[in-house]
Amino acid sequence: MIQINLLEEQKQKAKARAKVDPQKPLALFLCLVAVGAVLFYDIRTYTHYKSLQKAKAEIERQRREPAHVAQLAKADELESELDRLNKKKVIIEDLITNRINWSQKLGALRDSLPNDIWIEKVSLQGDPNPRVTYQTMELEAATLNFERGLNRTAETMEALGDSTEFMAGFEGVLEDVESRNELWERGATDGPGTTQIWRFSIQAKRPLPASEVAKK
Repeated sequence: MIQINLLEEQKQKAKARAKVDPQKPLALFLCLVAVGAVLFYDIRTYTHYKSLQKAKAEIERQRREPAHVAQLAKADELESELDRLNKKKVIIEDLITNRINWSQKLGALRDSLPNDIWIEKVSLQGDPNPRVTYQTMELEAATLNFERGLNRTAETMEALGDSTEFMAGFEGVLEDVESRNELWERGATDGPGTTQIWRFSIQAKRPLPASEVAKK
């Protein structure tokens, strides 16, 4: 007769159940939660992507509509007009800022001249060379005090150079370009024209405004 020890079999099953890690179900649950979260994020991202694609397609459709195309053309036209007006505004502001008040300057010239000096000619000339970005103002003056000609030239230049109103708009210092002692009337042999006179020329440089440089 064969005897089966059922009690021993039950003990072994109980030991096997005891060996199961109680944290494994929790870890499995956390894994499932993590996978679910990733899937949810992917689904939401994809949904958002599809919404953006749909919105983009709608915008592209609207852009191709005749009315919208006309609006864009009008906007470009207005933008061009605004750019033109801004450039014109810059030119006008440049002219206003850098303009010379000639009546004020000539008044300062009159007030600054020594008593025995008079002006024979005033000229303002530009240069055709586009690289030259200034104008030259030249004063031709004279005095009967020819014995002190060089001193009178230097004193005139100093008086004009010290005049803020006269030097306004000019750059650098005045230059003595020519000084000479000669007869009042060139070529005279007798009479009043034979009087000795000291003549000299002074130059000042006026930088051209950017608007005038652009025209050269």
